[in-house]
Amino acid sequence: MKILVGSAWPYTNESLHMGQIAAWLPADVIARYHRAKGDSVYYVSGSDCHGEPVLQKAIEKGCRPQEVSDCYHAEFKQCFRKMGFSFDCYTKTTYVEHKEFVRDFHRALYRSPYVYERDSLDGNGKQLYIALSQLRNQLENLIRLHPEWEKVDASLKDMPLTTNLQWGIDVPHLGFEQKKIYVWAENVLGYLSASKICAERRGEEFKELWSKEAKHYYVYGKENISFHTLLLPGMLSAQGEGYKFPDQMIVANHLTIDNKVMSVDNKNAIWVKDIVNAFEADSIRYYLLSNGIEEADCEFAEEKITECHNHDLVEVYSNFINRIVVFIEKYYNRYVPEGMLDTKLGEQIDRLYEKTGAYIEKGKCKEALQEIFAEIHRETLYLEKRKPWKLLDSNPEECANIMYNSLQIAANILVLMHPFLPFSSEKMLNQLSLQPHWNTQLIEPGYRLKYSKPLFSY
Repeated sequence: MKILVGSAWPYTNESLHMGQIAAWLPADVIARYHRAKGDSVYYVSGSDCHGEPVLQKAIEKGCRPQEVSDCYHAEFKQCFRKMGFSFDCYTKTTYVEHKEFVRDFHRALYRSPYVYERDSLDGNGKQLYIALSQLRNQLENLIRLHPEWEKVDASLKDMPLTTNLQWGIDVPHLGFEQKKIYVWAENVLGYLSASKICAERRGEEFKELWSKEAKHYYVYGKENISFHTLLLPGMLSAQGEGYKFPDQMIVANHLTIDNKVMSVDNKNAIWVKDIVNAFEADSIRYYLLSNGIEEADCEFAEEKITECHNHDLVEVYSNFINRIVVFIEKYYNRYVPEGMLDTKLGEQIDRLYEKTGAYIEKGKCKEALQEIFAEIHRETLYLEKRKPWKLLDSNPEECANIMYNSLQIAANILVLMHPFLPFSSEKMLNQLSLQPHWNTQLIEPGYRLKYSKPLFSY
């Protein structure tokens, strides 16, 4: 199945802050999960280089907008790489491929009956508008089909397609040559232009990704709701070439500091470039994902990252994996002992994949992690109850079977954790010669474990 995962495009007028990363991180989990299932994934985003914020920043710095956007674009790419974002295509709106796609799309859009001219309310002369009010039936039906979407203002006011601001993409329409395309009428088309770039690189058919057979996720912050649930579908509908509508919207709430929304305007932004140098990326990812920002605002504090790391990742998760691996290293010379997978345990692992996957597909990363950690707690209690270390001499066959089954649980938990914690999971999966495929995997008796260090430490 073809899967599009699009996360919001950051403006290139400031560094990335942690609130933005928290909002967009579920997109990476979804992309990694669908790759693990064997789907053809297009995980796309890019830097939003046009519009007034970028122009104002250039004026402040006394340079050209292109210079400002190029500088921040390079910084964004580095931050995303350090945080483990696995984009298939991360582009920017000043690339020629994006500009050409947007202009072609708008040419077709202007031929529709839903685009008209009128004097703008800000006194900037005639502009082109899209008549969302005339697309009410299509848009309200779309929202009705997706009750899980964040509520939107369905007043359906017509939105501008052009602007007098002189930093953007030229309007391909007679009489509007001196104007630019309104930034929100071109940046939401970045999902299309970036996926087209990706398809062409792979030698695949772009239109197949935008057909009804594909599935599309959009991941962004709540301040961008109307542009994704009204403007983008409205433009896709009015343009008339049959592009599919969004399937799943994953809308994040806010990170807060002292109950104030983290933002540049509030002067309380915590910059990603600083945090990634102070903490392990997986520890940051876990803290943000386990706090469920898609459900409610989350209070941010650096000491809370440390608390989550020490308790959940070191004392619970890492210790569970490590005690099993160390036991086999010590008493079986690193060779996986003989055993048979318990039927109920096999079914339990299968259900864990199903339940965790279902939560991920709904963008509920917190609940998915809770399922995995509940399994870790169950298996920890199981080991405490069975006490295999006491069976080494009295019942070696039973001891071997317990450790064989416990290793299978540990291995599959590592696979399940991979979309959330890719750096630590990948190292251990490589040591176990496992692939991050979304199905039950077994380590055969006789396989020799490689020397390993704990996944996490204080």
